[in-house]
Amino acid sequence: MSFRLAAYGVCFVDGRVLLARYVSPGGEGTWWTLPGGKVEHGEDPFAAVTRELMEETGLT
Repeated sequence: MSFRLAAYGVCFVDGRVLLARYVSPGGEGTWWTLPGGKVEHGEDPFAAVTRELMEETGLT
């Protein structure tokens, strides 16, 4: 069994929550998720979620 560390951000603006639309690679479906993802080896989780938010949304 292996484990993967991930970091996800909850972003609120005027009472609304930012979600990212995930599209499965195999075409099995789509769903809404929090923006975020894998924490690279040795990476600070806060830096990882900041990086993932920018990669997935284009926002800083």
